[in-house]
Amino acid sequence: MYSSKSCPLLKVDLHVHTTASDGAYRPSEVIRLAREKEIEYIAITDHDTTEGLAEALREGDVQKIKVFPGVEISTVYEEEEIHILGYFINTTNKALQLTLRKLTEARHNRARAMVKKLQELGYNVALEEVLARAGPGAVGRPHIALVLMEKGYFTRVEEVFAQLLNPGCPAYVPRFKISPYKAVALIKGAEGVPVLAHPGENFPAGLLTELIETGLSGIEVYHPHHPPHLEKFYYELALQYGLLVTGGSDFHGHDPEELNGFGSVLLPSSFITRLLTAQRSKDGNLDR
Repeated sequence: MYSSKSCPLLKVDLHVHTTASDGAYRPSEVIRLAREKEIEYIAITDHDTTEGLAEALREGDVQKIKVFPGVEISTVYEEEEIHILGYFINTTNKALQLTLRKLTEARHNRARAMVKKLQELGYNVALEEVLARAGPGAVGRPHIALVLMEKGYFTRVEEVFAQLLNPGCPAYVPRFKISPYKAVALIKGAEGVPVLAHPGENFPAGLLTELIETGLSGIEVYHPHHPPHLEKFYYELALQYGLLVTGGSDFHGHDPEELNGFGSVLLPSSFITRLLTAQRSKDGNLDR
């Protein structure tokens, strides 16, 4: 698909989580790990929070790695969960931060409800344990999974999700979310570049064009959950609509094998150039 002779490939990871949300590594630790992996560009995109960005940016200066300040906003569309990545956001934007605070509060309420369900199912788990596992970060399902693993109920995060915490499972609780249109508008209002995260196999038909009309700038084409046929499909959609192409490992770091995927994405330098050009435009717009 690409020619490395005409356009060099860069090692990047534009979808990374830290302890500011549900990752295993502190922001500075993630950046140091990125240096070990020889990653050239990295975006910190914690769930519904920007709390880890200042630390990551400081460590990026130390490690001489280009760090893109980002966020991953959880949204819902016709009962389908849709995530929107925002790159180069202005973290002082009041409207954005107000919404992120509401989403963080909703995460806390959801954790309480899920722990109650787990207790009713016979699991010895307390909300205080989950919150302690989350630390200062936004609490999420992975923190519940980790507590259950620590108590010996499971050996892998994926097992906990598959048996208890995914939609349709006995301890699942839906969470307050905003619409993807609002997320795109918030990111644009915060001078950011909105990108559709890991659309996957069952992305709702027609939503992409509606989001583009709202201001969506790109698609995360390359993601661990995208097999080659989906990469090809979304790459061609990006070309069709003149969208940015991004990619990342969605790194959380709780399972050892995730380390192998961290920094495994190679993108043509022209993709990064287009992303930086969109950032410099201040409103995320591209000439289409």
